[in-house]
Amino acid sequence: MDGYKIFENCDQYTAFPEADDVFASDFEKDNLLPFGMLQVDVGGIVHDVLIAAPIADDEGMIGRQNVGEHCGGTWLTYSIQGGKWALDCRADELLPFDINRAAAKESFQTRKAYFIQNNFIPSRDPKSEEGAPLFEIRKEKPTTYENWFGNIRDDVKHKLEDMPGREEDVKKRFSLVSDDGHEYLRLGLAYGGVYTDVLIPIIHFYYEPESKRVLVIHEFF
Repeated sequence: MDGYKIFENCDQYTAFPEADDVFASDFEKDNLLPFGMLQVDVGGIVHDVLIAAPIADDEGMIGRQNVGEHCGGTWLTYSIQGGKWALDCRADELLPFDINRAAAKESFQTRKAYFIQNNFIPSRDPKSEEGAPLFEIRKEKPTTYENWFGNIRDDVKHKLEDMPGREEDVKKRFSLVSDDGHEYLRLGLAYGGVYTDVLIPIIHFYYEPESKRVLVIHEFF
């Protein structure tokens, strides 16, 4: 079901994997926070996909400049290399995260310890009877009216589709396409503030099964 929220560990999602188990090198450990592992069924084959978020700079941006699919102001990609997940960009393509790195990691470890002990993260809404959602699965294609689409439309390949019965509407559905022409699957989103106090954006996740590549996009309001 589109929009299904995961609040605790389940068969489909396991929160807080160990960094040593999922990251290919110290470069990834320094710049990404491992939120969870999501099982994704692609044509009957289950892929274990890492859900990880980049530590942004003090203004919430990721890349120094837009360099296409793999790194930009609000997005980057990582992929399986040698059995573990590695960033597809170089260190000089990322903004310096020095201001937020220590604080982000400390807050992340605090949330992780709480989750391990209690198997949920409490919601910040005092009226909520549920924990904070760890991940929200979304498969329906978004529209060009999405707030974050404007940040990527000139640098990440995409395909537009008319909305049924609204062919003349300027609002279109879109799908994202990798540099080699394969369509990304929309996985869903996570809320940065659930995992660490330092990251505030909504974080969108896409997956390209052929290359086993994840595309991560920050959305700010």
